[in-house]
Amino acid sequence: MEHFWELLKYTLPSLILFLTVFFLMKSYLKNRISLEAMKLQAGKKSETLPIRVQAYERLMLFCERINIEQLVYRLREPNMKVRDLQSVLMIAVQQEYEHNLSQQIYASSNLWKIIELAKNEVLNTIVTTAERFNPEDEALSYSNALLSGRSTVPILDKAKEALRSEVQLLF
Repeated sequence: MEHFWELLKYTLPSLILFLTVFFLMKSYLKNRISLEAMKLQAGKKSETLPIRVQAYERLMLFCERINIEQLVYRLREPNMKVRDLQSVLMIAVQQEYEHNLSQQIYASSNLWKIIELAKNEVLNTIVTTAERFNPEDEALSYSNALLSGRSTVPILDKAKEALRSEVQLLF
């Protein structure tokens, strides 16, 4: 029995020391792994931030380019008919949308829905305004109707504001 107590007298402190070192090392390694993961994540953020900002810039440019005023000034030509201008405007909006479609991976789903709503509202405004005119009429009166305050698309302003808000969240 005395031999057992003698053995216990040496092994118990060793066991306590081993368990203490084990749990300290486990805690230290866990903290190190967390720190390395945070460094890796910070590195990824610094790499993706410029790409995300560029995506938001492109989406803002998209909103500007589908603004009815910009479209009419950019695309209307003399002697165009109403149907021609309507077609050109709708094609331009759709092409702009398709060109920027990949930017949705950088935007939140709510922001992307707002942008899609803005695009659809612009298309709807183009169509509903054109319905008030004969398709064979000169496009000047149609373009003037589009440029009047009744044809503005307020959701474009909301989309731009949502873009600004989301970009501010990045910083």
